[in-house]
Amino acid sequence: MAFGVVKWFNNHKGFGFIESHEFDSDIFAHFSEVEMIGFKTLQQGASVVYEPMQGPRGWMAKNIRVIAAPAMPETSSTPTAETKGSRLRTPQFRANLITQGL
Repeated sequence: MAFGVVKWFNNHKGFGFIESHEFDSDIFAHFSEVEMIGFKTLQQGASVVYEPMQGPRGWMAKNIRVIAAPAMPETSSTPTAETKGSRLRTPQFRANLITQGL
């Protein structure tokens, strides 16, 4: 068994790569080798354990199991200057400023 961290995984294509602690190169990961119930996927940054196997194009991961989910970034409920500036603003109209030409 080898340990690694998911480098990236494409859900639409069903494959990605694992950064290995034991090997110099990245390890190919296919959804069919992920051991989980339901939709088989891997999240970037998740710690995994797997069995390395030499394939026709390089190292492949077999029997992939997630042992630790990726750390979620802390979220703040107060808006920052960065998020305030990125919001779309609409012009404010005041009815009493509109003059009518009679």
